[in-house]
Amino acid sequence: MTDIEEVSRKKGEYTTAFLNVSQEEAELLLGFKIYQFYNDQLPIEQFITKTAPKELKKKIFDRLTDCMNSEGFPEATIAPMNESVVTDYVGLILMAMVAYSNRTTHRNELMLLREKQIISKDEQYGENIEFVITQMVHVRNTRYILVVQAKRDSLGKGLIQLLLALKSMSDINNDQKMVYGFVTTAINWQLITYDGQLWKLSEPAVALLGNMGTKEDRWLKQNTQILDNNRNRGGAAARPIDDIILCLPSTFDLTPQLLLQHFDLLLIKLNASNAKYISDAILNVRVCLILSLFHFIGKTCSKENINIIWKVLEKAAMDNYPPIIKSLFASPQRTSRSRSSKLKTSLKEIFERFVKGTQFKVLDHPTSLEARLWA
Repeated sequence: MTDIEEVSRKKGEYTTAFLNVSQEEAELLLGFKIYQFYNDQLPIEQFITKTAPKELKKKIFDRLTDCMNSEGFPEATIAPMNESVVTDYVGLILMAMVAYSNRTTHRNELMLLREKQIISKDEQYGENIEFVITQMVHVRNTRYILVVQAKRDSLGKGLIQLLLALKSMSDINNDQKMVYGFVTTAINWQLITYDGQLWKLSEPAVALLGNMGTKEDRWLKQNTQILDNNRNRGGAAARPIDDIILCLPSTFDLTPQLLLQHFDLLLIKLNASNAKYISDAILNVRVCLILSLFHFIGKTCSKENINIIWKVLEKAAMDNYPPIIKSLFASPQRTSRSRSSKLKTSLKEIFERFVKGTQFKVLDHPTSLEARLWA
């Protein structure tokens, strides 16, 4: 994973603003036709598996009605509405979501940034984005999570800007985790997700109603989809299990006390999660287990513990979950040497046991060509 703060310090200039990239050029950069992508909109309900707490919804409702009573309904055709009014509404929602997440998780790892400069990895494109939410995974690792592009009158006007910003964010994160983006007029919100390979676009969701103060029950029941949690990292306040897995250090260079704190947190989140999260979590916990075992190979004097470690690795060799196989052979973050290659510098018998008991088994994997390629 790349530390976005470190990248930001190194970069300060770009050639072309996202706003000035033509549709044709954007399609070449993104690898798909914009019109086809826009036609494949999904109901926003398909992005949601967990509703936001009523406490959070009520707080945002009160803030939005106060804003409406003081600045008016943010309809572009009604004077004197301007884009700063739109950003006021957006800011109120995002501030409440980030604050709620930090307060309830006691981690203070999310940060809402205003006018944050995002620059593509090749430094050719960039722009100051109105709203960006980042997550501090570790003291040396901060990643982008969500970006919001506010537009005064049309969602479509911000689509290309948002797509390019999301691609740049994902490239800089360099972790194959989901990034999220909204383009919004404050009234309507449209969600885009990207995991480094797959793009998804939601249908617009209505977040503001005229005369909202008299429609609280209706708004709380029908107009809060943008506050609800996405399966992987939905919205700023989401705390899905993937985020907890991110906090487990793959190199295990922490003290035993801090490492146990990470697993305690994971246990708390597992107990609080629904069955769908637990299903995903179990897969990722297995990956973390494989990563941790490499740390202990050759460092324990117990023959019983040694045998347990090798049995787990040999079992992993036939796993049908691709990240498990990848964890056996992939390079750790920020290094060029794979975990398995490091065993060459260990005792000869350790390296031979890995090759014979694990690597050879993966080469004979019965169902996965990808697994055999990794080996």
